[in-house]
Amino acid sequence: MKAQVDPQLWITLPQDAAADCRTLQVSIDEDIERPDTATAFFLRLGETEFGSASDAVSRQTGQDRTNLFFRSESGFAPLIRIDPGEVAQTSLIKELVIGCVAGKAD
Repeated sequence: MKAQVDPQLWITLPQDAAADCRTLQVSIDEDIERPDTATAFFLRLGETEFGSASDAVSRQTGQDRTNLFFRSESGFAPLIRIDPGEVAQTSLIKELVIGCVAGKAD
């Protein structure tokens, strides 16, 4: 994928599963040409606008696996925004995994 500056992926999650989740993991396996930063934004249950609920990770040239973890005691809204990079460059997202690693009963 030839990315523009500030590409964004919007991922819809299963509503009930997101609401029951307390720790969410986002894992991106990507080949990139230059060092860059990946950022993911999430919404806590009941929120409707992306704010400061995010995390960013610096990545190195070549194949890089990025793992981000988010915690919400109230659960999550069923939408995540992922910015796989900040610079315009050719990149290949090999795998994108989003999963709940701890639910409300855990």
